[in-house]
Amino acid sequence: MNTRLKSYLKKGDQEDLHQFRVQVKKIEAFLILSGMAAHPAKLQQLFKPVKKIFKMAGVLRNSFIKNELTHRQQSGNKEGRNFRQYAGEKLQKIKKARRILKQIIKPVPPKNVRWFYKNELKEITSAFALSPSARQLHECRKRIKVLLYNEQLVHEVLTIGVNTSYLDEVQEAIGNWHDQLLAHQSECHNGQTEDGYPGQKEFIATLTDKFCQRATVQK
Repeated sequence: MNTRLKSYLKKGDQEDLHQFRVQVKKIEAFLILSGMAAHPAKLQQLFKPVKKIFKMAGVLRNSFIKNELTHRQQSGNKEGRNFRQYAGEKLQKIKKARRILKQIIKPVPPKNVRWFYKNELKEITSAFALSPSARQLHECRKRIKVLLYNEQLVHEVLTIGVNTSYLDEVQEAIGNWHDQLLAHQSECHNGQTEDGYPGQKEFIATLTDKFCQRATVQK
């Protein structure tokens, strides 16, 4: 995580920024799961410096993606300069948070892991069944990623198999639609909602039909 962030601060490569965010998401996914075996508030407090940098990086990534999709010229901006300054100042805090987190995170009991996956799949299925808004779809995608990021770590203790290929297909479809929506809003400047891409929304609705059933397989 630190390596990717340092590389971005030095070279300004968007791939480094993207990979930094991916690493943060993986750590956060593990913290969400580990929160059942340690004090969630304490874990989140330690992760706060990293999360703030993550959010600032997200603003830069969204701007980059919109410019890419609308073929606008990329340029340095105030947000980019502020991010570089803030992130550079917080590198030591990130290292400290990582060290402390490694010390306090406890193993998660297998029964808690099984309950977590069963409950998440059930709640995501319910959300998809209610014609979710753009914000709700984004939340579903984040929850799916938590399941994906942790799956390799907990695979052996799960009593059900997780269809990772299907979950990845769903989260990617939502992600692509969201990126196109951001670009469309940037072009129109008129508060366009997700209704701007009804065909893609219908595709996601079809893809997520019977979500829980399709997301699980026999072990």
